[in-house]
Amino acid sequence: AFDDYSNAIAIPAVKTAKNEIEGIEKSAAIFRQWDILRVKDDSGKDLIKKEETVYYVEPDFFEIFGMQWLSGKPTQALHQPNTVAISETAAKNYFGNVQNAIGKSITMGNATLLKISGVFKDMQKNSSFPLNIMVSYETFPAKDDDCWDCVSSGNEFYVLLKEGLTAKDLEASMAQFNQKNYTDRKVAGNQKNILEALRDIHFSEHYDNFAYNSISKTEIYGLAIIALFLIVTACINFVNLSTAQAINRAKEVGVRKVMGGLRRQLIVQFLTETFLVALSAMLIACVLAELTIPNLENLFKGNIEIGLFQHPAIFVFMLALIIFVAFLAGFYPAMVMSGFRPALAIKNKIALNNGGLSLRKILVVVQFSISIILIISTIVVVRQMQ
Repeated sequence: AFDDYSNAIAIPAVKTAKNEIEGIEKSAAIFRQWDILRVKDDSGKDLIKKEETVYYVEPDFFEIFGMQWLSGKPTQALHQPNTVAISETAAKNYFGNVQNAIGKSITMGNATLLKISGVFKDMQKNSSFPLNIMVSYETFPAKDDDCWDCVSSGNEFYVLLKEGLTAKDLEASMAQFNQKNYTDRKVAGNQKNILEALRDIHFSEHYDNFAYNSISKTEIYGLAIIALFLIVTACINFVNLSTAQAINRAKEVGVRKVMGGLRRQLIVQFLTETFLVALSAMLIACVLAELTIPNLENLFKGNIEIGLFQHPAIFVFMLALIIFVAFLAGFYPAMVMSGFRPALAIKNKIALNNGGLSLRKILVVVQFSISIILIISTIVVVRQMQ
């Protein structure tokens, strides 16, 4: 018996599921393979010859997944055999631009001539579907295969449930489907099909995807916690340095107060200074991130980009992070320095009180504790990987 998970499905299960499982509104199979694509001139000579990842796709795929179309209609694009829809990048690579691509032909393999029926906008880089070339499922040579025991990781099946239904509502129908088509057919192993939400597959530890870039939420949360620890450590370090150097600015604070400066004005000034430091640190961090992204892509098996203009949410997050860090790191030093008495400050007779010293000691202990935890965690992970 098998004890494994797969995102694959047997080819005959596609048609059977549509007829036997109740509650399915739309369904679409998609099969991946690699093939040689050619664009030829009028004399039959190859102008372009390139190996591509090709996906055989059923028409309802576009009803389930929203895609932006630059040319052609999604409801008609892949209904006929020997038709193909290509991405904007593929259209430019093979034909120069989108307009030139429509109606042209492209040869797949040795003799399969495909007519281009649509051009769609490039998929996002973090998508589980790196679709570039989509051929009508009717063109798929093995679409009528009847081997229930033949499962390929390149063959997947997606369904859109009827409104108001969930996977739990289809459990009885799915159980009957599995009993009839696997147990009663004496298919080897303990194979069965289940419904899995797309949002769960994207972050699944059991299933892969066409982009080979699945990552579990545990890893993401783990990295976020490490980042939070590092930020807190940096803020603690900044607070300690600022309070240690507060005496050097005592005379400035005293003069400002004698000249009529209010405490809240001083607080705003010190917080603004901290904000500028945090902003500068963020700019440097962006540069360093761009330089280290290639190594991170190898680690996480996917494309990573900052994309401030493509993804405004990242810009908003970074701005919020700067404000948060500036307040976290700058509030206590601002309160300490703005609280100096003018007469003592001008005479440089300021001494930090014991409360300030106690807080600094606590912060140092917290800082070292976080550092030790991170070091131990790193050693454990490295030892496990070995």
